[in-house]
Amino acid sequence: MKISGKSWIGYENSSYSKLPFHVILPESQKKSDYIFHEVSTQEIDNAVEKAEKAFKTYRNIDSSLKADFLKNIALSLNQYRELLIQTFCEESALPRERANQELDRTIYQLNLFSTCIKNDDWKVVKNNFNTLDIEIKSGVDLEKKLIPIGSVVVFTASNFPFAYSTIGGDVTAALAAGCPVIVKSHYMHAGTGDLVSQVVLQEAKKLGLPDGVFSNLNGFSNDFGKYLVQKEGVKMLTFTGSYKGGKAIQQYINDRQEWIPFFAEMGSVNPIFIADLEDNKEINLQKIASSIANNAGQFCTNPGLIFCLNTDIFKELSIKLTQLLSLEESKNMLHFQIREKFLQKVKILKNKKSSVTLLDENSENSIKLKPILLSMKVEDFLSDPSFHEEVFGSFTILVECNSINDFEKTAHHLKGQITCSIFLTQKQQEEFHDFIDNLAYRCGRIVKNDVPTGVTVHQAMHHGGPFPASSDSRFTAVGPDSIYRFLRPVCYQGFNK
Repeated sequence: MKISGKSWIGYENSSYSKLPFHVILPESQKKSDYIFHEVSTQEIDNAVEKAEKAFKTYRNIDSSLKADFLKNIALSLNQYRELLIQTFCEESALPRERANQELDRTIYQLNLFSTCIKNDDWKVVKNNFNTLDIEIKSGVDLEKKLIPIGSVVVFTASNFPFAYSTIGGDVTAALAAGCPVIVKSHYMHAGTGDLVSQVVLQEAKKLGLPDGVFSNLNGFSNDFGKYLVQKEGVKMLTFTGSYKGGKAIQQYINDRQEWIPFFAEMGSVNPIFIADLEDNKEINLQKIASSIANNAGQFCTNPGLIFCLNTDIFKELSIKLTQLLSLEESKNMLHFQIREKFLQKVKILKNKKSSVTLLDENSENSIKLKPILLSMKVEDFLSDPSFHEEVFGSFTILVECNSINDFEKTAHHLKGQITCSIFLTQKQQEEFHDFIDNLAYRCGRIVKNDVPTGVTVHQAMHHGGPFPASSDSRFTAVGPDSIYRFLRPVCYQGFNK
């Protein structure tokens, strides 16, 4: 198997009539050897038409066959591991350890869904509410079932070339639910997407699954995304990326004749509130520093804000974090465009009078970057909303607070988050009960005495949060429960008599 440089539309490897482009390799800032082409409108039409046709068959295929499909993809990904890891690292500048971890996670997700859908229990909605006698005596026969929603378009993430991309969580959950998937491959790692697409299509063909059950489309322009979103055969979209990108896609959906479900993950500052660090202080300080710096901070759960309850903790944290982060190696960002946006945002915030720079060893010409740390008083933070916004990368603001009331005020001013973390002693937990209760209305996951980075693939995990962290906080993007985003309920009456 090798990189083809082509989109994959069903089982066909198509010809091209649109713009050529290269992946820009982040370490060298040079073009990759492979030329990719943005798909034409005709090719998008073909992909959607094939998916619509495939849906009529794939939705009714036995769950055990879908389970085999996912399991076989997992086996095949492992078979081509070395080639996939090599391409992943070249296109992202992320280390091999991270690449292997992410591939392992992707394989685990596939196997998990394969296990979860082997029987059809998940398709029937069961409730545990007590039923009134009048309803029982009515004699009405009702059964609610979940059915797949239709053809799904997945806009892949720049920062997770495996886990949130071509056969990441969204695609795996949609295929498990019985929905054909059209992947909008991310131009920053098009080669990785190309190889993974070949694996998926190879296994689909071996099992005789309908042509069009999976397609991978290359492209980078807004016109390409808009045309794809507005195709009437598309019945749902998922997106992982920026707030600006998510808002644009939502507008495309609003302009359709038929509105469709849209699940977007659009960013989060993931605040950490520190009431006390006495328990395991050194370990926790190292955890926080690693969470800020890991992979150049390019995680959706990277902590961008740290609120400290009193002056003594704030001073110690400022000194210790500056020391620990200064020891971190400079790292490449995923793409020069991400790096430029990062530096622009940081420059604006650093130049504000209320912010104090604790750590910034980068020059404007640095290709590789070190973490950046700012600090300020809580009053200054509250007075300027620009400090409340996400900066994608290894950038964190320390905010000095004086009371629980300050914690309450800062949380109230923050928009929806994927995570909120709090460090405190066991004795303080009762004191902070109301604050923690309020945090639940600001985020999708509350973390006690730990950092937000590291998202376990588990049924109890919830990855998402109130807007703008995600467009619909009721559904997770991680774990087996994510399958419910790709299903809709139908009530069957009188069919069991």
